[in-house]
Amino acid sequence: MTIEINEEQWNRLQNNSLNAYIDELVAHCNESYPYLEIKLGKDGLKLALKNAIEKAKNEGFDQRGPVQIYTDLLILFGTDFHTDPQYAWIKIILNNNSNIGQLEKTTLLYHEVTRYLSRVHGEQDENLKANIIKFQNINIEHLNVQWNTYENNVSILLKSLFPQKYQYIEQNNIKHFIRLGIEKSNQYGIENSNHSAFITLIMFLLGHEFDQDIFLPHLNTKLFKQYYSDTDALIMEMEKNIKEYLKILLK
Repeated sequence: MTIEINEEQWNRLQNNSLNAYIDELVAHCNESYPYLEIKLGKDGLKLALKNAIEKAKNEGFDQRGPVQIYTDLLILFGTDFHTDPQYAWIKIILNNNSNIGQLEKTTLLYHEVTRYLSRVHGEQDENLKANIIKFQNINIEHLNVQWNTYENNVSILLKSLFPQKYQYIEQNNIKHFIRLGIEKSNQYGIENSNHSAFITLIMFLLGHEFDQDIFLPHLNTKLFKQYYSDTDALIMEMEKNIKEYLKILLK
């Protein structure tokens, strides 16, 4: 006898399967990125992971292993990491291997990411932690960035903040990245050169689309919109939120 499953039952099965996989990802995050649940809460983390699965699917990854690796990349490098100039090597891998299966593709990514993290973040994340401590000690008003020498000023700041990362990026991609920082500043009406530079430093640390990041809802466009008419207050609130977040990450 054939067992028939109606649409409601099928949807329930799919939801149960999705929820079970999200629970697996929660366990993975709690082991590898415990600061996420501390900041987002259990429900917030589950929502972010559900969105991560959807983003992975939109990029052609729907198998268990590849989705987890894609989620790791979202957490490590930020939303839309594949279009971020500071991670241009990821885009090259994806473009050069567009015709192979998703498991093979993410395996290539995994090996390259492991190499990158070792060289840039350090074997025990010592370089990353030193970078975060430097960022915590930044005084925005003392950045001494001028619009007429902006690109050079910000390039020096990026190199000083995280030299291992800076050296991994080609100079044309550094220039592209700095221009994206200016564009984001313009998008939110930021005219002060020091404040614009600070936005670029945030992008360098959290990803070029940090204001769209599914794992950083406290830093998203709602915050920008809330302070749109007062960019000085926006930068102060942004600085406070990011430095509080980074304190959790360092624990």
